[in-house]
Amino acid sequence: MLDKNINLLIVGDNYLSYLIALDYIQENKNVLLLSQSMKSYDDFHFSNCSLVELGSIKAWFHKHSDLFSIDFNKYIDYQSRVIKVDHSYLLLGRKSVKANLLELVRKCPDLFLARINDIRSITDEEDLELSRYLEKIGDDFFRFQTIQSFKQANFFEGAPKVLEELFLSFFSYLYNGSRSNDFGLSDALIYSLRSSYHQAFVGQIGKIEALHLFFSVISPNIKIEHKVLVKALKEFFVSSGGQLRDANIREWKFEKGRPWCVELNTFEGVVHPRHVLFIGSSPIDLPFQIEDREFYVNYVLKFHKTNEYFNQKVRIENYHAQYMGSRQPSWCSYQDNEYVYFIMPVLFQEAQKPDFLKDRLLKTLSKEEELSELIFDSIYLEDDVGIKQVSRSINIAQTVKLTYKQPGMKNIVIKNVELLGPLKCGALGLFSTLLEGKEFYRYHR
Repeated sequence: MLDKNINLLIVGDNYLSYLIALDYIQENKNVLLLSQSMKSYDDFHFSNCSLVELGSIKAWFHKHSDLFSIDFNKYIDYQSRVIKVDHSYLLLGRKSVKANLLELVRKCPDLFLARINDIRSITDEEDLELSRYLEKIGDDFFRFQTIQSFKQANFFEGAPKVLEELFLSFFSYLYNGSRSNDFGLSDALIYSLRSSYHQAFVGQIGKIEALHLFFSVISPNIKIEHKVLVKALKEFFVSSGGQLRDANIREWKFEKGRPWCVELNTFEGVVHPRHVLFIGSSPIDLPFQIEDREFYVNYVLKFHKTNEYFNQKVRIENYHAQYMGSRQPSWCSYQDNEYVYFIMPVLFQEAQKPDFLKDRLLKTLSKEEELSELIFDSIYLEDDVGIKQVSRSINIAQTVKLTYKQPGMKNIVIKNVELLGPLKCGALGLFSTLLEGKEFYRYHR
């Protein structure tokens, strides 16, 4: 029997949905989670992370070890990533921190000009120590820090000495280069690396953002096996008293801007939530509007492979100076056994249909990729999103203005309805999402 009066209604089905829901259940609050089986919520934002985010996620799982026992290491894999900046390929995300540093030295030697010998002299044991330290940072932030206490010094407490020295060289090159009037390699690196690791298509960087970016690019890239993890979490959630439904919101009504009732598209009808949380990446099909934010949404062009087409084993992200900052700023490609997929972010506009963009995107893509051995199949929209501007402060949980249009009436600003994910425009990608998520119960009881 579904409880009609609930403390929290969560829309969206990924591992953070269950971790936040269990925060409420642990405090004897009731939660309804709408899983929406037609959507996977296996977005790039949530399923790829560095050792820093991994440390925080593991700490969050450990917090609920009295409710369930999950060995999180069983649900992750290591997956390198290739980032092409103009004509240079960066192979990052390898399991060795030293290997990632050496790749940066080879392709961008000015990043660590005075520290190249320090990098080359890192021993195998020191390499492992660096990996352990990156994961420890995330663990410590989850256990002992808040958004308000977040500061640079926290990152280097007990750090290997070489790490801080390498970061200062990294930041000095990016910051000084970006202050030049000419668009150079440092500007291209800031834009491409922040787009890749922060899902933020921006060309500016502060010291905290640069610090998190530095840790991300030297870290192994962790791929979270989302589907099997969520399957395991569902069982613990339901056995702990959580309510789970495969349903959508059909309609809702507001009183003084707050949700009074939500009608589900199931026979169980209406529920009365105190708070509503949407988890995910896409601004498409949300039952409200997000004001004063600009996003890039991803259009996927799918092609049949012919026998002659080169087999590409990894995902390649492409960033060229001529496209940076434009309405279509980059693209990436990956393959399976039968198809090639090109993902092209485009500045979001209401009612913009994939078919309207097909010819324009194909024209752009044909200038940069060899398509003659491919046969076009389809174009569609995926859930991932990139942001065009980031929050101004790292130390404040970001508020997003949401409005709802009622038939025959003007838009109303809604309250007690929250977002979690890149739509909040956090400056540190998934790490910003985790920092806000871990404190969600504290501010929305």
